[in-house]
Amino acid sequence: MATTRVARAARTSYGGRLPKSGRELRGVRRLAHCAPAAVTAVALLPVLASSAPMTEQTLGGSATSSAASADAPAVSPVTAPATDNGDDPDSASSASSASSADSAAQDSSIEEPADALSVESITPMAVAEDATLTVSGTVTNTEDAPLDSVTVRLRYSSQPLTTRTSLAHHADGEAPQPQRFGTDESLDEALEPGDSVDYTLRIDMEDIDVQDFGVYPLTVDAVDSTGSTLGALDSFLPYTGSPDEEIEPTEIAWVWPLADRPQRADDDTYLGNELAEQLAPGGRLDRLLTLGLRADSQGADDDAEDEETESTDASEPDEDEPSGSEGSEDEDNGVGGAPPATRTDGIPLTWAVDPALVDDVSRMTSSYQVLQNPTAVPAQGEPRLEPHEPDPNAGAWLDRAQEGLAETSVVPSAYASPSIGSLVEADLEQDAIAAHRLATETLDERLDLDVGAERLWLPRKTADAASLELLAEEGATTFVFDDSALPAQDWAGHTPDAATVLTVGDDTEVTALATDRRLSEILGTPVATPGETTLAQQRYIAETALISAERPDTGQTVIAAPPATWNPTADLLSALVTATESLPWLEPVALEDLAEDAQPLDERQDLRAAEDSPARLSSAYLDQISDIRAEADLFSSILTEDDDPYRPAILRLESAAWAEEGAPAASARQQVATALEESMGSVRIMPGEPVTMASKSGEAPILVANDLPDHSVTVHLSVFSQNSERLAVGDYADTMEIAPGGKTTVYVPLSASVNGRTELEIGLHNADGEPISEDETTLPVNVTGLGTSALVISGFAALLLVALLMLRTIRRWRRKHTPASSADTSVQNSPEMRHNGDGPDDDSHSEDVNVAGDARINDASSSDSTTPGVDETP
Repeated sequence: MATTRVARAARTSYGGRLPKSGRELRGVRRLAHCAPAAVTAVALLPVLASSAPMTEQTLGGSATSSAASADAPAVSPVTAPATDNGDDPDSASSASSASSADSAAQDSSIEEPADALSVESITPMAVAEDATLTVSGTVTNTEDAPLDSVTVRLRYSSQPLTTRTSLAHHADGEAPQPQRFGTDESLDEALEPGDSVDYTLRIDMEDIDVQDFGVYPLTVDAVDSTGSTLGALDSFLPYTGSPDEEIEPTEIAWVWPLADRPQRADDDTYLGNELAEQLAPGGRLDRLLTLGLRADSQGADDDAEDEETESTDASEPDEDEPSGSEGSEDEDNGVGGAPPATRTDGIPLTWAVDPALVDDVSRMTSSYQVLQNPTAVPAQGEPRLEPHEPDPNAGAWLDRAQEGLAETSVVPSAYASPSIGSLVEADLEQDAIAAHRLATETLDERLDLDVGAERLWLPRKTADAASLELLAEEGATTFVFDDSALPAQDWAGHTPDAATVLTVGDDTEVTALATDRRLSEILGTPVATPGETTLAQQRYIAETALISAERPDTGQTVIAAPPATWNPTADLLSALVTATESLPWLEPVALEDLAEDAQPLDERQDLRAAEDSPARLSSAYLDQISDIRAEADLFSSILTEDDDPYRPAILRLESAAWAEEGAPAASARQQVATALEESMGSVRIMPGEPVTMASKSGEAPILVANDLPDHSVTVHLSVFSQNSERLAVGDYADTMEIAPGGKTTVYVPLSASVNGRTELEIGLHNADGEPISEDETTLPVNVTGLGTSALVISGFAALLLVALLMLRTIRRWRRKHTPASSADTSVQNSPEMRHNGDGPDDDSHSEDVNVAGDARINDASSSDSTTPGVDETP
């Protein structure tokens, strides 16, 4: 009894399972021999285990803050820390299914210790009263010493599980163990440490004490010669009952997701190389498309699909595909002992497609760049961008998707699956509307799919009352979303039908198709070995059987929708499709068939309010997105064409995926802000040389450049003088359209009143007068000329000076060419002439006086010379 109690305590401590590794088992055995001390120690294990994730979450928060942008601190998109959702399966499925290719590659490089016990086959899937139940698998010695004798036992319960909650408890190891023994097998050969041996348990159903249709607990365990448990696995026995028992089958519709978290920041930059790995042969998206087209009964013909899958089936598994086929000895046995996964008629699938993923794949068909280690970009450093050539796998995937989805049922999500309720709360309804419209435009452009605006998929728990009301106003009439937004009433004793009619807004009726969240959890469970595949398949079989057993006489409807980032193995995909086709209590139907029969249901509660949505983005994060949105609107306002090139990038920032991934969201936001800033800076005023004016008026040439490679712009030029009294600006052509990569020059007329230096302030703005840059450009203007009056005076003075100079030149010429006598000199030197100031020594008289004197002297001399009696001797 002490050993049993300790083993049960260990099961709880190890996450609802028995310890499997040798180290764990040795620890449990030591506890078994330590009596009360062992019980106390085991009781502490859950506390210690729960503290580890808290530490990891704290470290994750530090990484998020380190990836903040230089412009603003990184704000987590998450509104609150993740909490334990208890019975909510999506908390587990979202974390498991959203693992990236990088993490998968890391996991594959770590060799996990072998489990002591595995179950690799449970047949048949649906057990009838005349059938033989066969369970097979392996036992591995995980101890340090040889095992002399090992016995594998099959135990069951004669009472069926009556609720889906009790089924979940048994799967998690939280329910009492079955006490009835069915059969066993003793392995007589000794097992050396690390050795494995196969086992097979067979028992006729007539030897098992079960009566009616239902799901019965089943446990397989292995014990050694002392009775100590080496390992135990819990599963289920789905029993169809007697042939006379009629069961109305459950109508099940499958939603097949093609989605991912946003892979790009701005249109040219990817947040890592994960998408290329998923598109490679054997990658996640390659598998989903290939096997989905093979399984879809509404798709292309079988031959075309078989040809499409040859490369995938023959290629090596991609790093992000868990290796689910290793160790299987019989390839024809299919997955985990299920019937061979041959292609039959298939099942009708509805493809749930995120147009942002298609857009991301399409962008990879041309050259692109990848942000290296996006979560490790320093806040003040330049991001490291690595150029990449076009990816041929991207083009091939798009071609296959376009051809394969042309004849199928497709329901899109809004572009990038935004958190619409959060956008409504933040007054960003226009972004939510844009995401809805862009979805149909993208699928039409990229895949030539006309999906219309009537149907919409709301993944990641984004559905709430505000979202449906807003989208209904935009023409949506049918919504596909997780039933956690529309839970069953507490008094309902069964699973409500999937389709119902809701009233939203002003008495607008819409159809809600609620996908089963428990099935989503099961489908999203990660599997890596044949044993795990078998248990996942058996859980799906049991879950659907129990849904049918809730109302076997009337039948029900249910929708199976894996998580948005579903990453199954090829074996699991084949097993699930085979089970859906083969199980007698299931009837595969198209999603449209369920929608046509929708009726208002009282069995479901009211639609969840926006504030209760787990996919909310924080108000602080959305404030930062609003700032980027305002800058993007300003940029769009100067584009000549009616275009909004940054809207897809902003919608990607508003994805509900970022509610769980804060660090990549911060890196994406920073990259978009940087790219937007560079685009705004590409429309600019080119600096010029200072302007010099030598007159009253002149012109200032201003060169405006548009360095954008793909967009024409229409901008308005504004020029102001810092001192309009000294320098005035005249009329000029202030509006200009510039082609991509072009330049234009505007000549601005200027007029100056005085000399001196004045600066012009130059800016560019949109039609509403909003400046497109916070930095003003200045242009110095130097005025060196004079006014009109100064020019007239200066001209008159110049003319006068020229006249005087000419007169002086003439006089000098006459004096030079007139003969002079000695009498001239004597007369000029007489006392009388000197007294009158006419002598040659008088410097105070002008040349005019001297000339007149010369004339008079010449006359006197002539008279004296003719007078007789005059003595010429002194």
